[in-house]
Amino acid sequence: MSSSPLATLSDRWGRKRVIVGGWVIYTLVYLGLGLASTGYELWTLLALYGLYYGLYYGATEGVSRALVADMVPSERRGETYGFYHTAVGITVLPASVIAGILWDTVNPSAPFFFSAALSAISIILLVKLVKIS
Repeated sequence: MSSSPLATLSDRWGRKRVIVGGWVIYTLVYLGLGLASTGYELWTLLALYGLYYGLYYGATEGVSRALVADMVPSERRGETYGFYHTAVGITVLPASVIAGILWDTVNPSAPFFFSAALSAISIILLVKLVKIS
């Protein structure tokens, strides 16, 4: 539902800005989930999480693919999409294993802090390393 408006926004403002906006939402929600200490805070954040999920995926999934298309020549897009989706797929399993280990060995807040930290690092890397608007 949010994908079309956010895709249009990425055409106007630039792909990186929209992706960064989605990752900022992700970082803040996960940081909040890690800091939640009462039932009220948790339920409020879970409601925000539901809203965020639509905004985050709308701001990152399709726009990230469009950014990939912007960065490579048209004759290399199929191969590049293959590499992109392979990298995403390969990182999902270790991320889930790490989250489970953190939950079991540190505390239930640790995976949320870890995810928020990685998201913040990703924002910095995207802004610094990707040279496209």
